[in-house]
Amino acid sequence: SKGKEKGAPAKFSQDLWEEPRKSSGLKLVGELCAGHARWDYVVRDEARRSFAAVHPSPFAREQCKMYFQYARDGTDWKQP
Repeated sequence: SKGKEKGAPAKFSQDLWEEPRKSSGLKLVGELCAGHARWDYVVRDEARRSFAAVHPSPFAREQCKMYFQYARDGTDWKQP
């Protein structure tokens, strides 16, 4: 059932939890758009194939404020 632990998953091999990305062909977003956008990886665990990356906003603070106001004021918000 949901929320109950089922124990550790099976390992790919004795030393690895997951199939290596090099052999599976899996690419990270930061690798796919290299040179176009900067992704900063704060978690990079190849053995467990766990990654977390941050992409800085390309917009200035004033632009973000403007887009928020457009969305907030230009949307016909419905509530149940």
